[in-house]
Amino acid sequence: MSFRHLSLLLVLLSTSACSLKILAGNPRPNIAAVPRDSTMALVISSQVADAFAIPQQNGIMGGRVQGWHTTLRAGFGNGFNDVFRLTEAPAETTMTIDEAELEFVPAAVSGYYGVVAVTAQVRFKATVTQGGVKRRVAGTAVSKKSIASRNEATAGTVSAVESMYEAIARELFADSAAR
Repeated sequence: MSFRHLSLLLVLLSTSACSLKILAGNPRPNIAAVPRDSTMALVISSQVADAFAIPQQNGIMGGRVQGWHTTLRAGFGNGFNDVFRLTEAPAETTMTIDEAELEFVPAAVSGYYGVVAVTAQVRFKATVTQGGVKRRVAGTAVSKKSIASRNEATAGTVSAVESMYEAIARELFADSAAR
């Protein structure tokens, strides 16, 4: 192996070692709504990738996301299981995740070290269809705690997905919210 090839290999290895790795998680959104005697299904738009790269930006290392659909499905199931009878489409109510883009943004910056903590954010759009009526919601959901270590990237992502489903429930199912 030539010096050039060895140098390239070292660059590739060091780049992958310095990136975030976000795996499938198990979000548990805190949703309080009056249980309904109807079915609901989740549809994830083909525009939402299951595996993707997050580019390096704003002093934050990039990363690879794997199992995004698994995380979104787990959060849906854990959040709405007590409200609806969950099923596959077709159902009486269908929630479509039209967009769910994950990114990390600075939460704490040091003059000496640069970015020392981040938060996970999910920019989302969802449509709930019930009885032919469509209702849409869009927003940016933020993780509940900041992330100060690469080892916390999946947990922070899970927290942002929890926040996303909590926001969707507040916006679209507020009329049935338990008080």
